[in-house]
Amino acid sequence: MDAALVAGEASLSASIQQLCKRLDSREIRDMFWPKKHDKSLLMKFKLMLLTLDAVLDDAHQKEFEIPSVGNWLDELREAVYDAGVLLDEVNAEAFRLKMSAEDQPVVTQVWNFLSVPFSRFDQRLNDKIKESYHRLKFLANEKDILGLQKGVRKVSQMPTTCLVDESSVVGRDGDKEELIRLLISDAESRNNVSVITIVGMAGIGKTTLAQLVYNDQRVKEHFDIQAWVCVSEDFDAVRVTKTLLESITSTVCDITDLNFVQVQLKHEVRGKRFLFVLDDLWNENYHDWNLLQVPFLYAAGGSKVVITTRSETVASIVRNVPTHYLEPLSDEDCWSLILKHALGDSNPTEHSNIRETDRETAIRKCNGLPLIARALGGLLRGTTSGSEEWHHILHTNIWELPSIARILPICLLQQLRQKGRESHQKRRSARTEANSAEWIFLVTSLCMEILSAAFDQASSPRRPGYALFGMLLAIAALLTCIWELIYKGRKHNVVRRKMGCYMLFGSANEIFGLLGGIAQCVCSIVQYFYYIRRADNPIKLSLLPAIFLICLIATRLSRKRMQTTDETGEHTA
Repeated sequence: MDAALVAGEASLSASIQQLCKRLDSREIRDMFWPKKHDKSLLMKFKLMLLTLDAVLDDAHQKEFEIPSVGNWLDELREAVYDAGVLLDEVNAEAFRLKMSAEDQPVVTQVWNFLSVPFSRFDQRLNDKIKESYHRLKFLANEKDILGLQKGVRKVSQMPTTCLVDESSVVGRDGDKEELIRLLISDAESRNNVSVITIVGMAGIGKTTLAQLVYNDQRVKEHFDIQAWVCVSEDFDAVRVTKTLLESITSTVCDITDLNFVQVQLKHEVRGKRFLFVLDDLWNENYHDWNLLQVPFLYAAGGSKVVITTRSETVASIVRNVPTHYLEPLSDEDCWSLILKHALGDSNPTEHSNIRETDRETAIRKCNGLPLIARALGGLLRGTTSGSEEWHHILHTNIWELPSIARILPICLLQQLRQKGRESHQKRRSARTEANSAEWIFLVTSLCMEILSAAFDQASSPRRPGYALFGMLLAIAALLTCIWELIYKGRKHNVVRRKMGCYMLFGSANEIFGLLGGIAQCVCSIVQYFYYIRRADNPIKLSLLPAIFLICLIATRLSRKRMQTTDETGEHTA
């Protein structure tokens, strides 16, 4: 289970809260209050952070509906990160001053405190804090233009039910059997009621797994009572207890008194073995859980409560048997689920025209999450498999589409968007590194080719030494060109598919450049051997360096154009 993804749902708000705490820390006070810093600016800085933090809930809800809000959040993340770096610098300086003060006598320390010199670091610190403050102030003004409001903007969420279409579920047979074994076994817990938790990130299929085991015939025969409650973020002990009671008795309860409904539930479960499913539990308050589960204690031994949650903290509070962690689907299961929803009842083998690149893109977008696979399959449904429309949908930034944003949880959309940003940044960094290496090869080869041509033109039968230098430089340039192609080949696994055919090492332009380098090298060698025999070279003027240069420039320009296209496609994907 990737706990970092779960914890990252409120990472920006947590970062802002952490910054506010650090602004109140002793290290920051020791750096500011004795010196000539603008202390009011520091307070304004903190208040600005709190103001921005107050509208984050609304911003996260709107970022997938309004692209400009998403850009605003990106700018805020960068500003908060830079502010954290600034405070790290302040802490480092405070630590340095503390260590240097410990080595000084008391009289010197008192004098330094009274004199409070305003160093270059202090001036630079003041300037950086002003710059960071004005940056946050600009973002605060932008939030008003974007219409971001303080507080949480409630979004209606479709409650889950216990019903499931088992034919549309793939890759969960092993998890299902493991949970059923836990449910029908009476040896897992010393208590009358065993609490089994299913933990996983949003969209991974926790609810679907719970539905599968809830409706299994073996489970139904094992328990006397079954009930399902969708808890979600709005935890209410009265509502949850009433829903359990209504599910058991099949009657509507209008009573809102917790004592009454709990007593009624106690009578219903007394001496009976039950299975309760509490889906999507968020509440991390141990007292609330302890209050809710009191009526459960009157049931017969072997009763079970299944709880699905994204939070490991929730699981640690409620469980009394080991947690079941749900892992992402395999690539094959993801692709099978996409095809099931995209093609309906059609036989997937009849759609062999689907491109391999489209398949890989679809699997990568799913991240092993069934919820995304179903949503993606729904987008492809009604289109011709393998068509340009398929290709366009799969290479579009689908997380910005309203039809997808309404289906996926907000936290999951945020995680996917953040992951896409990180992946895009890694690709850009790798491309920058590759471009730097290519320019080194280009300049080195070009310089040696020019020098080789110059020595060739200056050489003669009476001066064969120049021809020798020209030959050696041409050989070195050729070896550099070959090494560049080998370097690129190793980075691209030697053979890659390009324009419908397999090319060795590089493109046609690169191969042409290699041939030009070989020809120049051969000409230099021939000329050298003619001159050492005191004979005239029939090829006095060589245009091959110019041809080589043209090939190199053409290669660079064509690659630049291709990279621009690739960057656009990667950014949208």
